[in-house]
Amino acid sequence: MLVESSDAVEQWALETALEDAGYEVAVCDGPSFHGAPCPLVRTGDCLLAGGADVIVNRFRLSEPANQDVVRAVRARWPETPVVVEAMPQERDRNAELLADCQVVPGPQSTVGLLAAVHDALTEAAGP
Repeated sequence: MLVESSDAVEQWALETALEDAGYEVAVCDGPSFHGAPCPLVRTGDCLLAGGADVIVNRFRLSEPANQDVVRAVRARWPETPVVVEAMPQERDRNAELLADCQVVPGPQSTVGLLAAVHDALTEAAGP
């Protein structure tokens, strides 16, 4: 599982909760944190996202570079479930971008995100 968040406290809390629930977790700080385009956007590949069975994206969608990350993930791995935490105004402005994602309202509690991850994995596994 890949957790994408530029907030270190959010990363730690979600990573800890997911690991406590038995998931193997990798984290990504995102393009805004590093001040450079995401390698996936730039080159079309990302070792972290490529090995993930679900991606939890907590980047602010008001930033175009973060929108590019979601777009690149959906294009490169269309079958990988993507859970995106988004504020209501972000959902409205980015409806097309988020169409193939499981969107949860932000700010979301760790418990809410754990439930969303479970639902995304269950849905991906099928009947």
